Amino acid sequence: MNGHDTQVRVIDQVDLDAADIVTWSAASSPTELVSLYLPTHHAGREVTQDPVLFRRLVASAAEEVTDGGLLTAAARLVDDREFWSHGSAGLAVLADADTTTAIRLAEPTGEFSIVSDRFHLKPLVAALARRVEFDILAISRHSVRLVTVTGSRAVETEVPDLPASMPDALRWDDREAQLQSHSGNRAGGGQVTATFHGQGSANDTRDVDLDRYLHLVDHAIASYRSAATRPLVLAGVDDIVGAYRKVTRCHHVVDDHVAGSPDQLRAEELAERARRFVPPSAADAEQTARESFLAGATATVRTVEQSVIAAAAGQVASIFVPADVEYWGRYRPGHRLLEEHDTRGPGDHDLADVAAAETLRHGGLAFVVPAGDIPGGGTAAATLRY
Repeated sequence: MNGHDTQVRVIDQVDLDAADIVTWSAASSPTELVSLYLPTHHAGREVTQDPVLFRRLVASAAEEVTDGGLLTAAARLVDDREFWSHGSAGLAVLADADTTTAIRLAEPTGEFSIVSDRFHLKPLVAALARRVEFDILAISRHSVRLVTVTGSRAVETEVPDLPASMPDALRWDDREAQLQSHSGNRAGGGQVTATFHGQGSANDTRDVDLDRYLHLVDHAIASYRSAATRPLVLAGVDDIVGAYRKVTRCHHVVDDHVAGSPDQLRAEELAERARRFVPPSAADAEQTARESFLAGATATVRTVEQSVIAAAAGQVASIFVPADVEYWGRYRPGHRLLEEHDTRGPGDHDLADVAAAETLRHGGLAFVVPAGDIPGGGTAAATLRY
């Protein structure tokens, strides 16, 4: 099969993983792999301009390719109303001789078209590092739900033995007040009278019921999440959330919570409110890599040019490259040779992009950050394995 006949494979950023980027980074062509990126819109008048901008990018790429059929599948997207009806914040389209893939992105990206012997992947590396993954336990007396959030997707998850509500959890309990007797005051003649009373007040009973309910919920949730490292965000009114914190055996419970009754909130609404409490999944790894580079315990390099050669040789354990600066040129695999150009010419690729992709391809970690946030103040920051 060739690019003339391919259909477009469409994926959401939520389904993007490091293996995809590794596969694309390993792709090569003597001259022609096409990378198209553009900001898009969820709704509003601007939505109608998204296919217009995409048409312009396809036309720009067509001026550089020698095989116009390479863009056939991408060009068909311009008039695909169904495709553009599912808006996102950004779009990436990667095309080779066999496959055209469209990736809907959760954040806007720059607008550019690159034809080279490598795919341009830096925006996808950045998107992967920004992905957030966590669970939400939305709990009230009337309802319990576990919502799993992965990137932009939020879905309710079935949990074995999780009660549907407090009445459901306690439906087999007899909550009638129980009569007990105890020694009372001595009456005349030395007799002891028996005094009968109900077991606790109504408030005591409610507290006992809530405690038993929360234990049953936690037994199901903790069992389901026994091996999970994803953060758990609680959603509910303050008194129920506070009571649950006292009984839970779950790990990685976030300190903040989504306050108020969660019963009328859809999974997507819960995710939106909870997202601000949870750092990106790669945040800890990025901080560790930053500290390792600055500590200088192992060898480091501070330029894009050196990083490309080291990454291609599998020497880079972690790397920071700039999101907002491109270093145009050519890298010749296996020859340790670089060509650097002041502006992008036909067939050029971003050397910072090459360094990030090669790091991932050899099992390292890559972080795409603003140029001013690169540790050490260089054009790149790579920590070497040896």
